[in-house]
Amino acid sequence: MPDEEDIELKRLRMEKMQAILRQKKMAEQRAQRREPTLAEKIDQLINVLLAPDALQYLQYIKSQDIEVYNKIRQYLFPPKLIQEIDLLMAYLYRGMIRRHIISKTEIQYLERKARGIDSQIRIKKQGEELTTLSNYLKEEE
Repeated sequence: MPDEEDIELKRLRMEKMQAILRQKKMAEQRAQRREPTLAEKIDQLINVLLAPDALQYLQYIKSQDIEVYNKIRQYLFPPKLIQEIDLLMAYLYRGMIRRHIISKTEIQYLERKARGIDSQIRIKKQGEELTTLSNYLKEEE
């Protein structure tokens, strides 16, 4: 009888030891899994929100002029939105964010805004100089 109790006790100890080792291993794996940085989270959201052609255009801007790229990112993700980035990531993981809602045209608009380029309509009449639409309309009054 004592042998059976000893065997049972050893078996229970082994099971307990294995459970402790499993918990320790899982804790180590969780510690090794790192939290994505803020920039990585923003990049993930940009990849989801931008249409494929808009994303390609934004990557082109990034390769040509990093300052303009950073300004566009700031327009897309202002400081108030950055505070809620973890909530946005949770929505993304749950599939609650619509995909491809920002078009290439909108990225081009933000690029022009970042570069400080204003759009103007210019008119040139035959025999006259090139004028802006506002000046042309003022002259006609």
